[in-house]
Amino acid sequence: MTFYAIGISHKTAPSTVRLDVFRHGAAVEDFLRGQEGVAALPLRTCSRLEVYGVAADGLRAWDRVAAWRRRFPQWSRFFYTHLGRQAVSRHALRLASGLDSQMPGESEILAQLEEWHQRRVFSPDLGALWDRTLIGARRIRQASGLDGNAGSLARLILDEVSSKLEGPRPEVLVVGTGKWAYSLARARDARSMRLSFVSRKHLERARYLAVLGGGSAFSSRELPALLLKADAVIAATSSPHPVLTASLWRRLEARRRRPLFLYDLAVPANMERPAGPDVFVYHTIDDFAQVFERERERLRWDLKRAEVLVERTIEEGYHAGDTEEITVGHTAQPVGV
Repeated sequence: MTFYAIGISHKTAPSTVRLDVFRHGAAVEDFLRGQEGVAALPLRTCSRLEVYGVAADGLRAWDRVAAWRRRFPQWSRFFYTHLGRQAVSRHALRLASGLDSQMPGESEILAQLEEWHQRRVFSPDLGALWDRTLIGARRIRQASGLDGNAGSLARLILDEVSSKLEGPRPEVLVVGTGKWAYSLARARDARSMRLSFVSRKHLERARYLAVLGGGSAFSSRELPALLLKADAVIAATSSPHPVLTASLWRRLEARRRRPLFLYDLAVPANMERPAGPDVFVYHTIDDFAQVFERERERLRWDLKRAEVLVERTIEEGYHAGDTEEITVGHTAQPVGV
């Protein structure tokens, strides 16, 4: 039995390629369903698409990887591959611990993986691997200090947005009511801004988030008028198509009297890129690279401890035949750094 993983992420592909991959998510699912007898599951986050599988032996695992490359040749040079229980476990554990994220050390990825794990139907072998991975990641984050010291991705984004805006408590519109919207509402500093939420289908959810965000809830039908007054817009819906279009920006451009800061956090993109740089200041998650690098420097010792604990966890599981529950040390002191 051989585990394998194949994926594409912010580390291996530019945003344009990742957007193309995410737009073809249905094709990935169809390809998996069309492979008879294959035990494999896709994982999608805002910065990656991965497939985890298990085959009878190494040769068949390589056959699965080769089949992916043949089916999606346009992305083949951006794929990365992990083969074998140890390599797949190491990658999964680093991912769940926040070590492979765009914002190093962030905790949101672990919550995403836990939800994915609960929602999907795993084969027994893949299920056991991810059971151990999630248990190990929680312990690694606690033992390394990441749980207590790492910043929230939503908090860092709101801090960056706030630094660009002027005046007391600027108006920020959040388009969407999903996980991103909830994280933003919880991370808001009441002294710095008002977050209002816009939804097409879930107005009650928008009202709940608006209470947390100190703002109001609106229907998407009101969005064109709201954009005239807002200071910034954060888009984070699960829509496979843009919800803020170029035609909307053109109608708005002549009527705006000050810049509008735009932040598209969704994959695929929720916004079509506006053409008026004097009116619209457009950002995607990739534009936060300097913010993420500062966070990496701030957490450098916690991240090093976590890397050491990942290797210790893998080594202990490997020598135990990988049949026992993953364990890590509980010391919060530097280990081997």
